[in-house]
Amino acid sequence: MHHRIVIIGGGAAGLSVAARLRRLGMRDVALVEPAGTHYYQPLFTLVGAGVVPLSRSARNEVDLVPQGVAWIRDAVAAIDPSERLVQTESGARIHYDVLVLCPGVELAWDLVPGLSRAMASPAASSNYAPGLADKTRRLIERFEGGSALFCAPGTPIKCPGTPQKAAYLASDSWRRRGILSKCAVSYMTGVGGIFGVPEFARVLEGVVQRYGIETHFSTELIKVDPEGHTVTLEHRGPGGNAQEVVAYDLLHVAPPPSVLRALCARARCRTARRSAGSPSTRTACATSATPRSSPSATSAMRRRPRPVPPSAVKRPWSPRTSGRCSPARRWQRAMTAMRRARSPPRMGDSCSPSSTTAFARTLRSL
Repeated sequence: MHHRIVIIGGGAAGLSVAARLRRLGMRDVALVEPAGTHYYQPLFTLVGAGVVPLSRSARNEVDLVPQGVAWIRDAVAAIDPSERLVQTESGARIHYDVLVLCPGVELAWDLVPGLSRAMASPAASSNYAPGLADKTRRLIERFEGGSALFCAPGTPIKCPGTPQKAAYLASDSWRRRGILSKCAVSYMTGVGGIFGVPEFARVLEGVVQRYGIETHFSTELIKVDPEGHTVTLEHRGPGGNAQEVVAYDLLHVAPPPSVLRALCARARCRTARRSAGSPSTRTACATSATPRSSPSATSAMRRRPRPVPPSAVKRPWSPRTSGRCSPARRWQRAMTAMRRARSPPRMGDSCSPSSTTAFARTLRSL
């Protein structure tokens, strides 16, 4: 199949981009998203605190997909930008003119040994997954005192305030129950401070002192032993790193994030091709780039020619079909229009009305 614009990811970002492009008159837009339920993730913190039920954060994806946008309910297995091709786990092959990536991040539980097993144990949880957010609520309500650890990685994560808010809301719940004095609450983070904005950091330092939370900065969680109820922490400083094993009665973890694995595999493939440049290396890279697809499907992706979209059919000469408007040039022009529209640049403004409007206007002119 072929679509003019393919958006990967049906979260808040993907749905917002799809809705704005449709409002600006763009047609033949497809959204690739495997999940049938859309979660408003900022509510997970309040779910974990018992303020709202999990059902308040859930919506049916079909009700949120903009009218006129084709929803492809499938997961991405591989992306081949040179062929302008997206391959899904079911084996579908989707060709595109423009690809918009809004996949969010994957929760890489496997990057910390023992973390996945800990999430299945009765004393550990995380507000970063819908099924676990409600478990956090139950753990906080049943906690009667002891060591409570709240850990966050030093890498960038979505909503970096979530691990802190879990500690604050849990402490407030225990204060209202009159057991906070029996709780040794600790907040460990791999970053060097409580928050990157000084004005907010000063306020949060007051919150930490008010609840008696012990903070440990530049401290990374590197291992969890759910059977022994212990974690291994690595304290990082200018004098070197030091490891420490700490026991816990309640553990809340923000897992380290990872980008979409299909994108990582493709990047490794391109790097290996540049360094080796041999046909055998190209074959090996293409195979590793699609680990969840069969070898036959991978080889078919390399051999089968890409279908020619209707927009590529030769027509009488016009400025739009001249040599000056090759696909690479058209894409460069679209990106230039977005950069000009985003002046001055602001953090989190990649989907601002001005930038998306300029992008859509350029696409319509192609």
